[in-house]
Amino acid sequence: MYRGHQTQSKSALIPLQAFAEWGVGEYAYIKLEKIDGKRLFVVHAADGESLVAADSYSLAAAMVIQNDLMPVSAH
Repeated sequence: MYRGHQTQSKSALIPLQAFAEWGVGEYAYIKLEKIDGKRLFVVHAADGESLVAADSYSLAAAMVIQNDLMPVSAH
């Protein structure tokens, strides 16, 4: 529990499946990953599916925007 925050009952929590689907069709997450020794910016759907990789964040973000999604950085 974080200081100053009240805990919620389990019934108030989002079901895992609903959480996994949150943002599908709205957001794409861009994460820097190392693949075969190369640093690439990988675009993931909101459900975690890898969609495409790019050499730069700006290129990855442009691909996301061209597909009518909002790019979000993931760490």
